[in-house]
Amino acid sequence: MAIETLGTEKVKLTRRPRGLHCVSMVAFLAIVSLGGCGQAQGIAGWSMDHVVSDVPVPEPVFDALDRASYVQDGSSRAPDIIYVFSDPNCPHCHALWHSLRPWVASGRVQVRHILVGLIRADSPQKSAAIFSSSDPSAALAIVAGGGEVELDPDLPLQAVSDNQALMERLGLNATPGMILHLSGGATSAAIGTPGNDWLVSQLGKP
Repeated sequence: MAIETLGTEKVKLTRRPRGLHCVSMVAFLAIVSLGGCGQAQGIAGWSMDHVVSDVPVPEPVFDALDRASYVQDGSSRAPDIIYVFSDPNCPHCHALWHSLRPWVASGRVQVRHILVGLIRADSPQKSAAIFSSSDPSAALAIVAGGGEVELDPDLPLQAVSDNQALMERLGLNATPGMILHLSGGATSAAIGTPGNDWLVSQLGKP
């Protein structure tokens, strides 16, 4: 499995009353290895530290991802699905959103953005605002393009908190983190913003 791990927002996770929050950030780090530290239990024996090996992603992981709250980007009939853990304040997540546009536009790929709130203090509210928008996909596009969404401190944060709990369970402490479920049953995963060559090797040409 080819993988690039450059271009991530690495965060330290801690428990607080409303779930997990970012308490520090170090940009451009490439190591994600919570496995064995007592925080990342994984699902069916798989966690994001396995992206450095050829361990396939087991079906229970996708079952958990399907139950998460996400923003759908792309056709419901797309043969390939990519799950992306992303933070609305993560510039590398924005870069990945743009990198995937040709595949989304072609109808080949559906991206499911599992939004979390780790990078900055307003990240949870930004994710909640996107989720509650009348058009979440359009709201996410605005944020990915450098725009802002209107924040409402009264919006519930449970979906964001649940997504962060899943992220922690999978041993992921950097954004973006993506897991691919491709047509024909192939699976793959990557941390950070892979280059175009890696995307083509996984998805084919758009």
